[in-house]
Amino acid sequence: MVEKSMFGSKIGLLLLFFLSAHFPILAQKNIKIYTEEDNNLIKLYADNMEYSPISMDLVLDLDNFKAADGENQSFTLPARSTKFLLTELEISDRRKVSKFSYNFKTWFGPKELIDENPDFEYSLPFESGKSFILSQGYDGKLSHKGQNELDFTMPIGTIVTAIRDGVVIDFVEENDRGCPTEDCKKLNNYILVYQSDGTLAEYVHLKKDGVDVEIGDEIEQGQAIGFSGNTGYSSGPHLHISVFQFREGRKVTFPTKFKVANEEQAIFLEEGNFYEK
Repeated sequence: MVEKSMFGSKIGLLLLFFLSAHFPILAQKNIKIYTEEDNNLIKLYADNMEYSPISMDLVLDLDNFKAADGENQSFTLPARSTKFLLTELEISDRRKVSKFSYNFKTWFGPKELIDENPDFEYSLPFESGKSFILSQGYDGKLSHKGQNELDFTMPIGTIVTAIRDGVVIDFVEENDRGCPTEDCKKLNNYILVYQSDGTLAEYVHLKKDGVDVEIGDEIEQGQAIGFSGNTGYSSGPHLHISVFQFREGRKVTFPTKFKVANEEQAIFLEEGNFYEK
């Protein structure tokens, strides 16, 4: 809790961050919330240093303050933006003690719902001429129940390629082990990409030091970005991918069609089949 004195009042600031299944949704160091005085107003601003838009839900607790747009507000903070005005607060009665606090939740990606194109042709996440089995498909019984997520069994060190254009917004590569229980999720190595249509793509279970990109890199479909592994929540060497959007903190995954060898049109992949790029 940080307290400041403004207009003779104590102002408390409380910051909350949510986590997803595979990675932190937002690092605290990359978003800054602060206030400035402007005549009789307190203005609340945000800086977003992430390379993607950030969704934010803001909840105010006001004591002798009025907020211009109410106590529950939602925003999309543009990527790499500074001094984004969240709200303006005005003291109701200057004869009384005034204070406020706030909580906020944040997620990668825009607040607005994305109309994902179901016919977009994604590229398989490995090099041309290679072939791998889809060991777990959409709604898979092992760990994909109710989710549009894909697992390709492949040897550790297989080159992983981008399924769509985008910008790298997060990665982890320091972990060196995995296990078949959920408590190992915290050991996932991954790359997170903000894609050109506003969706997110994750590439998970990469090998230690298996990331070949940097945060902020713009990548193209088919570009080599890392190396597969067996880290985190994993029972054997494989690559996990999904395309999704956070909606109110909930991960909503999208079915995606892929271009494969010997097929004229992109297709939905089926569990148990080998696919060649």
